[in-house]
Amino acid sequence: MEFVRSQLFRVGYLLYTNTSFGYYYHQKNINSALKKYGDDQSHSVQETLFYDRLSITIIPYCLDNFCYIVTDVATNIAVIIDPGWGPPVVEFFNKNPTQTPVAVLCTHKHWDHCSGTESLLELYPNLKIYASEDDGAYLSNSVFRDSEVLPIEGFDSAQVIGYEMPGHTVGHAIYHISPTEGSNEPGFLFTGDCLFLNGMGKMFECSSFVMNATLQRIVDKFADSVLVFPGHEYTLEFIRFSLSEVEPDNEALKERLEQVAYLRSQRKASVPASLGTERECNPFLRTEYLSKSRPEFNNLSSPEILDILAAKKVAFSSESSKRDLHDPATRKDSINGQI
Repeated sequence: MEFVRSQLFRVGYLLYTNTSFGYYYHQKNINSALKKYGDDQSHSVQETLFYDRLSITIIPYCLDNFCYIVTDVATNIAVIIDPGWGPPVVEFFNKNPTQTPVAVLCTHKHWDHCSGTESLLELYPNLKIYASEDDGAYLSNSVFRDSEVLPIEGFDSAQVIGYEMPGHTVGHAIYHISPTEGSNEPGFLFTGDCLFLNGMGKMFECSSFVMNATLQRIVDKFADSVLVFPGHEYTLEFIRFSLSEVEPDNEALKERLEQVAYLRSQRKASVPASLGTERECNPFLRTEYLSKSRPEFNNLSSPEILDILAAKKVAFSSESSKRDLHDPATRKDSINGQI
């Protein structure tokens, strides 16, 4: 039976990623979110964060997705990350007519991260739609290779670098927006469905060996001060999972639970968090520590631990849904959330 379920999911996944079925399935989830939250609300409150030379607007949409608009405050040139639904992005620019979008940065091809590019291109036909060369995100017209600096005209206060980070999908990308010299900004990492706050994305197209190499690369490459902006609002459930099933005595994790639970009670987004905080709290980044400190992981490799954690998380989410927690941040992952 498990084999049958596995094969059926594989077929469904191929249909989702390679046919219009995926687009219409995503629209179904958008309609579900509209029914749940209403036309003028979402799972979180839209918010703009102001830094030294950049502003970052968090645009929540669908049941738990995030899109981000990063604006150079000196030039009002903006880049959009993962517009999985066009209307809230279009509305933002209608309300902020001095800001001009010039580029879209797609982390990966799943419809809930890129389907909004169609409506944006209708309004802004010169938009560059960036995606990794191995991904093929919907309507992408500018591909890049690993570690390439993206030439975004007018976005002068920061440098944008695209990195190929396979694991969730083969061609998954993350984007590092680093301030130019002289700025006090910490740098910003947009991780899509590769790295979540206190969690990681599902491994649909790659093995745990590949995902582990990607996560380790992130930990090794970027400073603790870098702020992480993931593609979904999953933080509270991942923290509860970690405390329940992995590290019940992690004091930093207990503090994070209080912080994030308060934010979610106010319908505020839990993003961002520093990579340093993730090193302390995210079990998917702490596999080497777990192999030495937790008996159930004793002497296991990091990829083996990732597989175990991923399976535990699926079971935990299933139990959480049965308890019906009445919290959008802790609900069971939908198929759209999985993808």
